[in-house]
Amino acid sequence: MRSGSDAVHRLARTLCLVWALGVPAAWADDTVVLSRGDTAEVWRRDARGEVTLERVFHADRAVVHYSAGELRALGVQVDWVRLQAVGKQGAPVNMQGPPWRDVAVYRHLDAADFGDMLKDPVVRKASRLDVGAGWRVEHGHEHAGPGK
Repeated sequence: MRSGSDAVHRLARTLCLVWALGVPAAWADDTVVLSRGDTAEVWRRDARGEVTLERVFHADRAVVHYSAGELRALGVQVDWVRLQAVGKQGAPVNMQGPPWRDVAVYRHLDAADFGDMLKDPVVRKASRLDVGAGWRVEHGHEHAGPGK
């Protein structure tokens, strides 16, 4: 498992590389950015074909990282060619200005740790997106604590 600090540096390197090259991130060969309002998904594929996802919640100033292993555990099968096509259909994402320039200082969470953070508002938002995508089953109850 990678630390939050590693995820921050990796995302910052990717964004800086995209900015330096002047290539819209949604059209880079190894990165697809899908932006919906104040939420964005940064999908990346490495040289081995492993795909990772960072869900960026600008309003909450938070990023949730899904490793390739976590995506596999959730049963997510990424069709990279289709994902790139969807990214190219949308408007290019301007990742040079606000709010993207602040992503490196956002709070970073690992999706593999959701079970320990069920009351966190960002975890709840990300979990709802996961449920909507069919990756997780919604839990409609609170777990009883000691003495309940």
